[in-house]
Amino acid sequence: MKKETEKDFLLSLEALVRTVIYIKSDKEYLRIMRGEIKKALDGLEQFRLKREAEKRARAAEIKGVAK
Repeated sequence: MKKETEKDFLLSLEALVRTVIYIKSDKEYLRIMRGEIKKALDGLEQFRLKREAEKRARAAEIKGVAK
């Protein structure tokens, strides 16, 4: 088994630090995207509620005309 030199140790330490930094930035990106997805879902829910209200209004209007 090869004895780990100081240079090997520093290279592996550098790789570990880079990985931690990448994961941290990736988590920040995911946090931002989670917020954006939540906003989009809220927008879709508002659109759905508005469409249902319009359908009910049309149905009530048609019912009123039919009587």
